[in-house]
Amino acid sequence: MSRVFRRLTLASRLLIIMSIALLISSIVAELYGAKLNSSYENIVAMSPRIATLITIAPITSEGRAKISVEGADSIYYVRVTGDIYIISRQLRSLNFNVTAVRSIIDLRAGVAYATIIVGSSPMLIQALSILGNVIPIEQIKGESAIVEEIIKSGETHILVVSVNSEREIKYRVDYTIEGYSRLSLNNVLVVSLGMFLLTVILEFGRRYIRLGVNYV
Repeated sequence: MSRVFRRLTLASRLLIIMSIALLISSIVAELYGAKLNSSYENIVAMSPRIATLITIAPITSEGRAKISVEGADSIYYVRVTGDIYIISRQLRSLNFNVTAVRSIIDLRAGVAYATIIVGSSPMLIQALSILGNVIPIEQIKGESAIVEEIIKSGETHILVVSVNSEREIKYRVDYTIEGYSRLSLNNVLVVSLGMFLLTVILEFGRRYIRLGVNYV
């Protein structure tokens, strides 16, 4: 193999090395590098005595979030400044009964998700209105709702979900990073293959020309 490689021209060697390096770097980025998309889904057992706060906050990125909720009777949307943990402490400082906080951090996408369970209270929405503008989500078709928003760094977006009877709600968050892009692994494979084929064409062309000169 090394003997064949030494017989190639400098241009052909560089093309092969570049195609291999591009492929390896793309595989490493796909396995360990920053992700362009992230998703999280959860099922929460609900009752009229509690409210669920579905939260999403970017850590190192900015992007677009699509949040879908099934099974809710009422949903409010709030955009606040600060991270998820600060909001949980603020609710406790306002004497709200925060019974559970479940958080997930996707480091590769630079985003954090959390489910905060709070004792239901008519004052909850008023308390959240102190932190940010509260928007009711009125159109719930077939007991499902979808909210799409652009999330900037330093913000936390919250959906406040409540029900009128005991049931489970299911939600899913799809987050897409904006301002950052890279070639997909499939595209890199195509580019690497194209560089390799170009090398083959160059070498066959060079040898064909050499044979033609020798023939003449």
